[in-house]
Amino acid sequence: MAHLMTVQLLLLVMWMAECAQSRATRARTELLNVCMDAKHHK
Repeated sequence: MAHLMTVQLLLLVMWMAECAQSRATRARTELLNVCMDAKHHK
């Protein structure tokens, strides 16, 4: 039982890390797009 909980917890942590990473990547991409637009429209 404890082993099953450990596996579930590990999967949850991995999933959260994956979500946080993809969100950070998306935010960085949006920021880059905004910067590119600002340079382009000068």
